[in-house]
Amino acid sequence: MSTVAPETTSLGAAAKQDPSGAKKGGPKPHSEASQDGPHEPAKDRKVPKGGPKKPPRQPRPEEIPFKIQIDEKSKNIARLQAELAAINRQIYDNKEGSSDNDERSVIKSKLDEIQSRINSLDLKRNEYLDELDTKQKDIRKKSKSLTEMKMSIGFKSEEEINHQIRLLEGLMMTSSLSLKEEKQMMAQLQQLRASKLSFERIHRLESQQSKDTLDGIISCVKSNLDSLREEMAVLRKAKREESQKLFTLNENKKKTMDNMKEHFDAKARISKEIQEEIQAKQRLIKELEELNNEYYAKQKALHLARVKKQQEDRERRSLENEVRSLSNQLENCDFLPHDKEVKLLQQILVFIDKLEETHVSGPASTAAPLDATSASSVPTETSLNGTTATRVIPKKERDEYFITPKAGKKERKSKDKSKSFKLDMVTLSYFESAGVEPPTSVDGIAGCKLKVQEKLDFFLKERAKCNVDELKEKLQARLEAATKKLEEVYKDRAPKGPE
Repeated sequence: MSTVAPETTSLGAAAKQDPSGAKKGGPKPHSEASQDGPHEPAKDRKVPKGGPKKPPRQPRPEEIPFKIQIDEKSKNIARLQAELAAINRQIYDNKEGSSDNDERSVIKSKLDEIQSRINSLDLKRNEYLDELDTKQKDIRKKSKSLTEMKMSIGFKSEEEINHQIRLLEGLMMTSSLSLKEEKQMMAQLQQLRASKLSFERIHRLESQQSKDTLDGIISCVKSNLDSLREEMAVLRKAKREESQKLFTLNENKKKTMDNMKEHFDAKARISKEIQEEIQAKQRLIKELEELNNEYYAKQKALHLARVKKQQEDRERRSLENEVRSLSNQLENCDFLPHDKEVKLLQQILVFIDKLEETHVSGPASTAAPLDATSASSVPTETSLNGTTATRVIPKKERDEYFITPKAGKKERKSKDKSKSFKLDMVTLSYFESAGVEPPTSVDGIAGCKLKVQEKLDFFLKERAKCNVDELKEKLQARLEAATKKLEEVYKDRAPKGPE
């Protein structure tokens, strides 16, 4: 892989500096084509941010004729563009020399101003028309609501309601009615009086609406529209006059331009020559691009061949490592699996048994059951073979105090002291390798022993499941398959002699 990386980098740099990277789809602008050749892209001229610019790539021998022709075309294009710029300058000077240009600009500004005023008046006229339409809709809506109110009352006029009221009042005064009938007539009279009030309210609304008649609104808006139309007519007349002046000036300009026909013909001819030179240059660039593409295709094929060879070498080395690993596994297959774990756990169990005998069984059989009061005396009398003797307790085990401590603290201290013990670093490392937490007190010995026994049983079961002969057969089959595949690789890579 280390031999391929520099070569691929150089290929990428060559592709960036190659003229085939020029844009397709049309010629460059004249200013760009005159200054930059196609064989020197703009990317090569830019100074990179990280440091100085890279030196340009040296062209290959087959590229040199194309580059020379492209340079000649670029020089011709630059010369023709200079001639075209001179002709354009003459045409522009003749245009600027005429005094009609200033007058034409003044007329255009006046026309723009008049048109803006006409547009503003037109907007105002639309506002008046919208206002008129809104008021008409409002009047129609009110008239419709008043008509619906009249129809909801149930009477056509107020006189009809008065006649009905007088009729009911006469009946009540002249006729003898029951209490129920009298109540019904009173309710009818109240309803008629309410209808009469509704008629009066409708009459007031109609009188108020009659003040703003449709003819009055139309006359007010019409007067405003007439004034706007008169003002717009004056502006349109002024616009026609200014447009006529501008038309006259344009005709004079056209006559002046007809006198410059030679310059325009020369401009068209030079522009045509420039286009022809650009097309010829593009054809050369295309041919050079095809040449470069062919070269890069060959380089890519060589690179792919190298990559393929490296991949085959990696596969061969992988097969060799696999054959070597399988051979080592087959040689070491006679040893039982999990042998180290089983031996370590068995040693830990032996250590725990000794620890249990020392700290659990030992003190219980040798130490006499002493009370808290009797433990404070220094000499004790014991019976040995029927004779009385005095046993002196060591100073460390005596309970001698200048001031007698509290009983609770004494019991807790003796309890902790009897149950705790220390382990060295080597023993702790054995427990850590086995994955079991070591006991720190007498109470934890039984739990630790149970965990170690469970782990030992697990590894013994795993060892019992393992069939060494079957494992050897599997490894042998894998080794034969890998060896066969490696021989095929050697056979394919071997040099072939002439047929």
